[in-house]
Formats: sequence, structure tokens, C-alpha cells
Amino acid sequence: MEKNIENLDEYSAIKLSKELNILDLKEENELAFKFSDYIMFSPFGMLLIENSIKSLRKKYSQVKFSIKVNKESRSITYAAHMGFFKAISENINFGKLPGEALGNDNYIPISRIHFKNYRSNYLFSKMSPLKYIEYEARNLAKVLAQKNEELEKLFTYLIREIIRNSQEHGLTDMAWVCAQNWKSRSTAEIAILDNGIGYKESLIRKYKKFVINDETAMRIALEPGVTESYVSKYAQEEENSGFGLFVASEICDALDGSFSILSGNTLLKKHKGTFSIMEAFHEGSIIKMSINTSKNFCFEELIANIVTDGEKMIRQNKKASELSKGKFLIS
Repeated sequence: MEKNIENLDEYSAIKLSKELNILDLKEENELAFKFSDYIMFSPFGMLLIENSIKSLRKKYSQVKFSIKVNKESRSITYAAHMGFFKAISENINFGKLPGEALGNDNYIPISRIHFKNYRSNYLFSKMSPLKYIEYEARNLAKVLAQKNEELEKLFTYLIREIIRNSQEHGLTDMAWVCAQNWKSRSTAEIAILDNGIGYKESLIRKYKKFVINDETAMRIALEPGVTESYVSKYAQEEENSGFGLFVASEICDALDGSFSILSGNTLLKKHKGTFSIMEAFHEGSIIKMSINTSKNFCFEELIANIVTDGEKMIRQNKKASELSKGKFLIS
């Protein structure tokens, strides 16, 4: 059996992930994935599909899986350098491993961040999980920001808050990150994936009356002051006031971008203040953030305005934490 893959932009990746989830291989001995020479790889698409293919391989361990690519294709060599193919399987003898490429001022290759085993490295042994997440977020942001100080602070904040959310509410020890800054398009995209419990399972514990499906869970998660940490095992030394996702989504809106969450069987996308939904599939959560990098802004002012608006939306006397207001733990 052969599966053709023509594109891995957001829409195409969502469509393919649904197809792979329901694919029945009980009567198959082999499945080959054939990638087009002119395929467009996006950070979101690469993370979602490499994860979907790995899940399929695990489900049908008796089936022989293979890939068919033209190694001379620029699109294919780009994805290979980003770690896409070896993220599917380290046995694929083409490209780099996730995190192996150093990255440059255009991209962050597929990279894995551990929340649990990092202390085995002496340099990080004294760090709290949150400080380690911020340390990794800042290193990734520096690569992507093209020496723009405001973008570096912005990317550090966005990556830290989403990975922090994965740890605390996804109840997982690991997240995957991939990003691209297209100078010619003045657009940056950051994608972060985890294989945690997902938004529905996380929020239903506290908001059982309101969380009826994946869509309602994600809509609730984007409201200010809702998803504050309530699981002691994953609590941080800094209060989580539940503003991180709200602020991140509002940043994308303010900078002419979009914010997408995929969890369970639904993708919820926020663009220009309006929401749209698509049927999708991912066990865990994956968030895609895009912004217009040509927009001039001051990081502190942008965050302050968004937080002020968010605090006005809450009936209770809740305030955003210093982290949500843009405080950094590492100077």
C-alpha cells in the first residue's frame, strides 16, 4: 500500500492526520509514504504528521513502513535537515536527528524538550522545571528572532508559556518544538506538540459542567484566569494565574497572525478576533502561533495592554501573575 503526501501546510496536515487515524492496516504487509518533490513543509505540519506516523507504526507494529523521497528535492532536503524524517524513525538513513541541526536566524529544527530528565546534566541540576523551560525557550527564541530584541522577548514568552502549559495541564514530561521565520513573507510560525492528556481531560476535572467536548474545553482554556494550576505534582514555584494561553492568543491577533489549538478531535483557530473550528485528530495537544514580524511593537506595552483587558473580563477579583505579565526568571 502506498500513501501519497502532496502538502503539509496546516490544512493538509490536519486532513492527513485524520486519514491516518482511521487507516486500517490489518490486512496490509507494507505501507510506503511517498512525498512529493514540491511539498510545502510547515512547522505545524511536520510535528503533527511525524507524530501521526509514529502512532500508526506503533499501532501496526507488524506492518513494514517505508518512505519514498527524491533526495535531490529542495523541499525534501529542507525537511530532512529539520529532523522530520528521523523524527518518524531514527532508522531512516536520511537527514538529521531532531535537535541535531543547530538552526539559524530562519528556523528552529524539530527539537525535543524534557521536563523530567534535564537534571542529569550538571549545568541544569540546580534549576527548577520552570527556569529550565525558560532557559530552553530563550535559546530557541534567540535563534529565531534575527537579533531583534523585541522579537526575542516575545518568542521567549510565547514558547515558555505554551511549554509550561503542556507540563502543568497536559501532565507530560516532554514537548516538541519547531519554528520558521520566513523573511520574504514577514511571517514567523511556532508549533509546539505534546502527547499529554489533552484539554478536555485536563479541564473536565475542574469544569465538569461546562466541558462537554474538545471544542468547549479549548474555548474555556483561552479565557483569562481559567486554567490556573491545580495539580500539585506539576505546580511551579511561580503562581500560574491562567493567563498564559489568553495572552499568547491575543498577541497573535495583535500582530496580524493566528493562534490554533488542536486537541482530541477538534482544531480551534483564532484569527482577527474570530474563531473557526475543523474536525481533526491528535492525542494530546498541538499549538500553532503565527505573527507578522514586520509589525513594530514594544513587548512590555503589548503584554501590559493585553493583560489589562483580560483582567477586566474576569468577574472575580483575579489578577494575572508576574509571569503572565512578561516577567522573566533568567536575566
